[in-house]
Amino acid sequence: MLKTFIHQINLQTSLISLRRILLFSFILQALTISVIVIFLQKSQLLENINNYYIDETIILSFVGLFIAIVTAILTSNWIAKAWHKLCQATSEITEFNPEYSLENLKGFRIKEIQILADYFTKIVKNSRASCEQLKQKNKELELRIQQRTAELQRSEEKFKKAFQNLPLAIKLSSPEEGKIIDVNESFIRLIGYSKSELIGRSILDLNIWDNLEERTHIIQDLKQHQRIEHQELQWRTKTGNIIEIEVFGEWIELSGKPHILWVVSDITQRKQAQKERELRKVHLQFQQVVMMELFKCPDIHNGNLQAALQTITQIAAHTLNINRVGIWFYNQQHSKINCVNLYELLLNKHSNGQKIYISDYPNYFKTIETEQFIAVENAQTDPRTKDFSETYLLPIGITSMIDVPIYSGSKIVGIICLEHTGSLRNWHLEEQNFAAYLAYVTSLALETCDRAKAETALRQSEERFRQLAENIESIFWMIDPQKQQAIYVSPAYEKIWGRSRQEVYNQPLSSLTEGIYPQDRESVLRKMTQKFQSNQDLEYRIVRPEGEIRWIRDRSFPIRNEAGEIYRVAGIAEDISERKHAETILQHRVELEQLVTSISTQFINLNAHEIESGIQAALQRMCQFMQVDCGYIYLVSEEGKQISNTHQWCATDIESKCHYLQNFEFEYFPYVLEKLRNFEVINIANIEDLSLAASREKNIWLKQSIQSILCVPMVSRSQLFGFIEFNAIRQPQTWTEASINILKLIGEVFVSALERQRVEETLRLTQFVVDRAIYSVFWVDQNARLFYVNEAACQSLGYSREELLQMTVYDIDPDFTPEVWLQHWQDIQLQGSMAFESRHRTACGRIFSVEITVNHLIFGRRELNFCFVRDISERKQAEEQMQASLKEKEVLLREIHHRVKNNLYIISNLLDLQSDAIQDESLLALFSDSQTRIQSMALIHDQLYQSTDLRQVNFGDYIPRLVENLFFSLGDTQGLVKSVIHAEPIQINLETAIPCGLLINELITNTLKHAFPNGRSGEVYVEFYQDLEHKLYLKVRDNGVGISPDIDWDNLTSLGLKLVQILSKQLRATLNLNSSEGTCIELIFSQLQYKSRF
Repeated sequence: MLKTFIHQINLQTSLISLRRILLFSFILQALTISVIVIFLQKSQLLENINNYYIDETIILSFVGLFIAIVTAILTSNWIAKAWHKLCQATSEITEFNPEYSLENLKGFRIKEIQILADYFTKIVKNSRASCEQLKQKNKELELRIQQRTAELQRSEEKFKKAFQNLPLAIKLSSPEEGKIIDVNESFIRLIGYSKSELIGRSILDLNIWDNLEERTHIIQDLKQHQRIEHQELQWRTKTGNIIEIEVFGEWIELSGKPHILWVVSDITQRKQAQKERELRKVHLQFQQVVMMELFKCPDIHNGNLQAALQTITQIAAHTLNINRVGIWFYNQQHSKINCVNLYELLLNKHSNGQKIYISDYPNYFKTIETEQFIAVENAQTDPRTKDFSETYLLPIGITSMIDVPIYSGSKIVGIICLEHTGSLRNWHLEEQNFAAYLAYVTSLALETCDRAKAETALRQSEERFRQLAENIESIFWMIDPQKQQAIYVSPAYEKIWGRSRQEVYNQPLSSLTEGIYPQDRESVLRKMTQKFQSNQDLEYRIVRPEGEIRWIRDRSFPIRNEAGEIYRVAGIAEDISERKHAETILQHRVELEQLVTSISTQFINLNAHEIESGIQAALQRMCQFMQVDCGYIYLVSEEGKQISNTHQWCATDIESKCHYLQNFEFEYFPYVLEKLRNFEVINIANIEDLSLAASREKNIWLKQSIQSILCVPMVSRSQLFGFIEFNAIRQPQTWTEASINILKLIGEVFVSALERQRVEETLRLTQFVVDRAIYSVFWVDQNARLFYVNEAACQSLGYSREELLQMTVYDIDPDFTPEVWLQHWQDIQLQGSMAFESRHRTACGRIFSVEITVNHLIFGRRELNFCFVRDISERKQAEEQMQASLKEKEVLLREIHHRVKNNLYIISNLLDLQSDAIQDESLLALFSDSQTRIQSMALIHDQLYQSTDLRQVNFGDYIPRLVENLFFSLGDTQGLVKSVIHAEPIQINLETAIPCGLLINELITNTLKHAFPNGRSGEVYVEFYQDLEHKLYLKVRDNGVGISPDIDWDNLTSLGLKLVQILSKQLRATLNLNSSEGTCIELIFSQLQYKSRF
């Protein structure tokens, strides 16, 4: 800046000097010319020119010009030296040469230059001072720049951190190719690509922003306006999801190059919320339209409640897309709610009739009354509605619901329920408002219906009033109190009063009192003066012209005009003669009921021995109250064939005819008793009116001077127990239905008391029998305490009854512990009764065996075991002796089997020894067969000897041993023939086992001897099993040469087959032979049954 300033000074100085030099040169030329001219003038130059002295003139001119030029050059040189010196000083100063002395700017002979040099020296001094200041400032500035650079570096670090951690997604890209230069973490999270995948690639390459036209348009806007704002775009993430974004872009320069800075905000949720708001706005508009149309619905305003409710539920379901919408109304007692209309959207049907009791869900109904509104997203877990989960919500699949109370005035009369099925649903405010509106419309429809009903009722009432005024039996009247004249009197006046209405119109009001009963006239006149001022309710009697007396109730009320003055008095007078008569009857009935209550209460507290006297006293009170002359109680015998009089009451002047009415047959009164058997009441006001079918009864009653009779049956367990009879002798009498019904109650009381008396007598008799029984009787409660014992129990155990009643079962029975007793009690509860053996311990410690029969019963509210105990000590001893005897017999029998087996084996061995001395093969064969037969029987006795049951042999074990012995005895040592045995473990008695074993012996022996000749190999199969009918199947077969199918069983030559036939007949068996493949013999038989040995 200083150099520029000095150069400007040099330029200005040079210009000034140049102008001065030129000016000096011009002045010098002008002076030279002036000298020449002056000189020429004095030298007469012009004259010489004119005189043609041209040469001298030219020479002089050139001399003058030369002098001028030399002078100018000298002058310029003189000036140039000073100028050069000044310029040199300027150059040194301009280069900021501090060693250059300012003294060189002094000594200029040209004043102007010297002035300029002095001025310039002053400037240089000032400039040097300023330069020092600038250097100082420069140092300060460099220090500040270093500080600022450090701050910028820190700011840059902060910016980088802010750039990376900013929640807004930021992208820096080139404007032309759109390649990404840098992104922050928010951008990476938003798009899903890593930073390495993004840097150096454009969002078009990555298919993030695939709308090229849209991108080109936005880039052009950026170039034109340098920035864009609030651009909403759709980008695609790495996973392929489309997201809504809002872009802010700005055209910036970094390092002299243009860049685009993109700030991206994810507005997907905002867009979704906006769409939801728009959708909700559409729904709200739709709901508003629906609300307006619903309000205009004629069914809501014309009082057709059922149609209105159907419309409301159906519109609600379609508008809110809810599967179930129901309207419920409380009953009058407010104890339950009834579904009056339920619409199901999926089924498109209406239904009703479901009931929910408030006591089952108190929490919900308390909430609906306090919160006034229930909107729950999860109805199955929300504490306000989860009570319905198990019984109502889960079976139907309801997940979310809105319940709004329906008001009528300030009272809740019902609930509208919006029940959503499927996934959980969050209820928006407008949906809740719509539900509230539905409740309001429902209450409006309800009020409209009530109003329509009221209007209809009013119209009907007016019509009825008009008809009533003309047709009712009561008198409607209206008078003018000022004129004391009747305005209107209904036609019923003539019917009730027996006088003409025209008389009322033509006469003053005071004349009306002439028809009032004389004893009531004074009080009526006194109150008539007050009736014009307030409501009056009078009861009085009138006397008709023919003398009939009737009771009248006259109610009047004043009618006021707009000024509040009474200008009319209206009233209704009705004939209450029948009501007065009914009141008399009712009073009689009330007194009768009080009498019945008194008698019933009395019988509750009576003991069994006081029942007879109690019935007699009750019968007397009944007869006196009913004002009859005689009263009787008859009871049917226990066989149901006879009837006897047990109680009677007669007035003092009436003779009883009951002495011969004991144990008479039903045929004595056939008509009456047949009706009583059918539980019919006999109510005869006049005996003379009886039909011919009751001629026998009629004659008997007329002989007793009976005019009226009433017979009320007493029934017990659908059987005639007896009857109560009332006779009116002195004057006829009638009985009302209400009185008869009350008398039936008296009969029930008598039956209950008499049955209790019989039961107590039976109980006393039963207790007498039980107390004197020879066997012990115990009643035991659940805690094993003795509730009752008889005398035999006390004697058998040696305790007094008081001692036993303080004891438990554990004290007298050593086999019972608390655990055993608990199991015993549970078993007897299930089975009802059981018998078992146990032991009892006496007071002296002796233990004896008892047999106990137990029955479980409920006595009142108490569960008891009735135990019948019998001492079986002697029987036990006898049984032990018998068991010992049987044991001895069993040992003896076992020894017999053992000895028989040994003897059989001895015989077999003897035969074996004898066979050693026999050379004849046929005799040897006979001896060998006999040995096998003896061994088969010995084997059975061996089985029995080793068995725990001496009566039966396990053939499942016997057959394999028998076959093994036979194979060994008959010499099959080479193993050419194999045995295959399938025998079930069936127990066979001795009678069946021996022949069956011999059969198997013969069949196996014949098979081994004849089925496999010449060393032939094969198999022998033995099967033994039993079917469901206990039939036994024995099958012996082989795969040998077989036997002839034409064998003649009646003419057998083989001893073995003869034995098979004989033994099969002994077993009563069916014998089947099959020789198609080898030989198969099958026997089917049942076990032989003989007299038991034990």
